[in-house]
Amino acid sequence: MTADRAAAGIAAATPDEQMSQLEQYRVELTAYCYRMLGSGFEAEDAV
Repeated sequence: MTADRAAAGIAAATPDEQMSQLEQYRVELTAYCYRMLGSGFEAEDAV
């Protein structure tokens, strides 16, 4: 699946469907935000 197709699938989903689709990436997103922001609390808020 390309990034464009994945983004289109998420954009077409309802908010609840979006949350369930993105939930699988929460750990990776939180780690990325932590590295960018330098704070665990800020990272959680960003995700």
